[in-house]
Amino acid sequence: METKLGARNLRTKADEGIWLRQRSVDGQSVLRAEIASDGGTSLSGVTAFVYDPEGRFVERIEAARGFLTAGSWQLTDARISSLEGKPQQVASYNLATNLTPEQVTQAFAAPDTVPFWRLLPLVARSEAAGIDATRYRLRFQELIARPLLLMAMVFIAASFSLRFFRFGGVARMVSGGVISGFVLYVATKLDLGGAGLLSAPVAAWSPAIVGSMLGILVLLHLEDG
Repeated sequence: METKLGARNLRTKADEGIWLRQRSVDGQSVLRAEIASDGGTSLSGVTAFVYDPEGRFVERIEAARGFLTAGSWQLTDARISSLEGKPQQVASYNLATNLTPEQVTQAFAAPDTVPFWRLLPLVARSEAAGIDATRYRLRFQELIARPLLLMAMVFIAASFSLRFFRFGGVARMVSGGVISGFVLYVATKLDLGGAGLLSAPVAAWSPAIVGSMLGILVLLHLEDG
């Protein structure tokens, strides 16, 4: 709801800029922008690397501003550099694209702002447009694994709380519970899937599965000795 209400005022800036990959009838291109606003449909400080359908570099375009229109990016005050001839300065340049405003907006939106039932269709559209959909796949798997993660939290809490206090070791028990909960929390926040080090299912399900197994193991040990 927050993203929807504030979509017109969305403004993003990163230290390394904002990157966007796209496909079109002319081939592939990679866009970099210093600032994206209006849901990513308006870019400032744009640099575009254009490739032909075979993946060979064609030209580099540097523009002050870029606006998404129907079927193309309209780049203003553009400087075109290619392997042939000297750089050219033009007032306007149209770079073909098959991206829609919705796809561009979702490319800059946080995965947790996308409803669960729209994640898989968004993944399909993003991959068809050449946009990396890893973080949306990861978000989908995390939501599916959420019930098991909640069970893991219960098992871990039970393993440190279902003991008789007269046996002593209360401080150690409390410390162990706090440390275990902290480790589980950190494991869920490690962005190994988004970084491409692990696949989305493995990154999303590993904390829940490992936490549940360790919690059950401790409970069995305490009950059976």
